[in-house]
Amino acid sequence: MKKYYDRGARELTDLNEGDVVKVKNFNENKWIDGIVLSKLDQPRSYKVVLTDSRNVIIRNRKHLVLVSKKTCSNKIVDKVLNYEIPHYEESSSNTSKEEQILDNVPNPVHLEPLSRSKSGRTIKAPQKLNL
Repeated sequence: MKKYYDRGARELTDLNEGDVVKVKNFNENKWIDGIVLSKLDQPRSYKVVLTDSRNVIIRNRKHLVLVSKKTCSNKIVDKVLNYEIPHYEESSSNTSKEEQILDNVPNPVHLEPLSRSKSGRTIKAPQKLNL
């Protein structure tokens, strides 16, 4: 039985450090760019740094797709990991500016509530009725 069950299965190739991959994001059901940092001791597990948010995550090999055979140099990986977000000092003058900006904000415009169907789509009246 196992012979027939595993008939279509294939082994995934190992990834190397610095490989550019797409990572499965389970929350948004999208694929995000990342760089492989290292292979872990657990079977098929890799440590990956995301290029957009610089978060380091652990993913199974089946949730990683190799983008190309090109690999990033260690310098690029170090830049991604060592990037620091600049911090700005807050002063008392900033709070007064914020208060002035908040005072100048116009009152919100009241829009008519949109009607929605059972499936959640918005229902719009046809343009020919706007005489």
